[in-house]
Amino acid sequence: MTEREYVVVGHCALDVQPDGSLLPGGTALYSAITAARMGMRVGVLTAGDPAALRPALAPYRDLFDLHIIAASTTTTFENVSTPQGRVQTLHGWAGAILPDALPTAWRTPAVLHLGPIADELPPDAWAAALGGASLAAATPQGWLRRWGALPARVRHVPLRLPAALLDCLGALVISEEERTVAIDAVQRVAAHGVGAVTQGAGGVEIIRSTGTDYVATLPVPVADETGAGDVFAAAWFVRMARGDDPCTAARIACATAALSLTGYGPAAIPTPKAVAALLAAR
Repeated sequence: MTEREYVVVGHCALDVQPDGSLLPGGTALYSAITAARMGMRVGVLTAGDPAALRPALAPYRDLFDLHIIAASTTTTFENVSTPQGRVQTLHGWAGAILPDALPTAWRTPAVLHLGPIADELPPDAWAAALGGASLAAATPQGWLRRWGALPARVRHVPLRLPAALLDCLGALVISEEERTVAIDAVQRVAAHGVGAVTQGAGGVEIIRSTGTDYVATLPVPVADETGAGDVFAAAWFVRMARGDDPCTAARIACATAALSLTGYGPAAIPTPKAVAALLAAR
């Protein structure tokens, strides 16, 4: 395998739709497409049943290199909206991903993005594997999820990551909904790097050791909110890896995420040309 500039690690999932069909999703997929459309050479390290994953990811396979750790099943989620909020059920889990599965040529990227969605990246193991990246970054939602015997309803727990991992990360992104259970980790990373708290229509909070800044998003007609946080994170990481300061990078990332809301699924992730046009118009 050839060297990649942006490497994202985590499960590519299959999401059960209301009609019972399956669509691909997950942080790894949305982030990979975003980075690729921004001109990065992208590699995805994931796990699952190749017979299920390869056809599901086929529409996007010209955008990134894919390394699948073969498993008997693929991580599969079902999300149901209720008056009390979203109920998430995990139907299948593809197992842990360890650093030794990372192709040798992918170990010194500009960005190494840890994007767990189902507690698949053992934090202690990955803490020792981040030194080769120019920017080691994470979106930790998968470390907040736990469940029982499958199929099982997913429950959420506070984020508890080892200091060895947090001290190796240069950037960490959480959502406003995760603030109460994850802000300590963001602040620890921000002491030497930078953190972000996405706030949907409220924009994003950029946290550094020198203080906090707020970057507004751009109002757009919303068709589908799926993956917007992952699109923001990937675009933010790419722009910072290219030398932008965190707030400048966040303005571009907010515009990228906003445009992704105007369509459905990964196909709505925009090109840099479309992002530049939106920023120029606003």
